[in-house]
Amino acid sequence: MHFIAKTVLVLGAGVLLLSGAGVAGAATGTGACSVRQAHRSVHAAHRAYVRAASRYREAQRVLRATRAAASLYGSGVARWVRLARGTGWPWGQMPTLMMIIDRESGGSPNAKNPTSTASGLLQLMSIHWAGKFNPFAPRLNLSYGCKLWRGSGWQPWSL
Repeated sequence: MHFIAKTVLVLGAGVLLLSGAGVAGAATGTGACSVRQAHRSVHAAHRAYVRAASRYREAQRVLRATRAAASLYGSGVARWVRLARGTGWPWGQMPTLMMIIDRESGGSPNAKNPTSTASGLLQLMSIHWAGKFNPFAPRLNLSYGCKLWRGSGWQPWSL
């Protein structure tokens, strides 16, 4: 009989994380298992632990950054920290990014400049998005904004 190894982790403040480690083996069940199966189960559990610990640290950092941005710009801007991280924005640029989002759109993904083609959270101009993506989709606006920032720095936002 084979079992799927499961890892249960308790990380700080009683946070419980479950992770399936797709290793078939009897090492975590009741019954005999070989040294090889036990070894594989230990490695699978360790990999699951490392991934879970990394996600936990990232979540803690997102929470701190969200609270910091909320205290400076309000929750309408701060709510975009996690999505910005998911689209590739580095931690070192997060304070500046939150300032830009506040200044350009006030945190509204549907913001549109009436005198130009600037649209979305980062108020990207149509030369950056025309026909490529919907600038009012927050994930796409942040993703293309990150690509623009990587190529030109903060120059498109007049910093």
